[in-house]
Amino acid sequence: MKLQLQIFEILNNSDLVIKNINYDDIDKLLEYEKYFDKQLRTSRSGFEYLIKNFSNWFLKAELDNIYVGHISANLDDSGNSAYINTLVVDKKYQNQGIGSKLLKHLINILILDKIQKITLCVNNNDNAYKLYLKHDFIDTKLKSKYGSSILILNLSENKKL
Repeated sequence: MKLQLQIFEILNNSDLVIKNINYDDIDKLLEYEKYFDKQLRTSRSGFEYLIKNFSNWFLKAELDNIYVGHISANLDDSGNSAYINTLVVDKKYQNQGIGSKLLKHLINILILDKIQKITLCVNNNDNAYKLYLKHDFIDTKLKSKYGSSILILNLSENKKL
């Protein structure tokens, strides 16, 4: 059963809404991809795959009905771990807690889905790196094939953010 969650929170006197991404959002997703290195970008077909197979783990944030960011994850080969593909917040809306709220919301969904571990990579982004450490991710000191730092978060059944 897919869990459809929506959060309404007050953020700087505005309504922040976190909800599932849908196919109508793909053009907006592709706009954000231009900020990533070419080898790290997701294609239209990649987004379609994520929406089709992991729609519950692909979330967007809207502030006053304006698309301000997204986060996505997919199941890894082990079947009990998730990999966070991306967490993006529009530059105009950074440092307002939106990234933290997206991350917390996704982590809670992954806990409900009985995921035991979350892995992600951070590529030359100190702000993102600090955000993940703030949310209890641990730097493995390993590097991905692209030179990114690999971080993990081990989840327990009673952990809620």
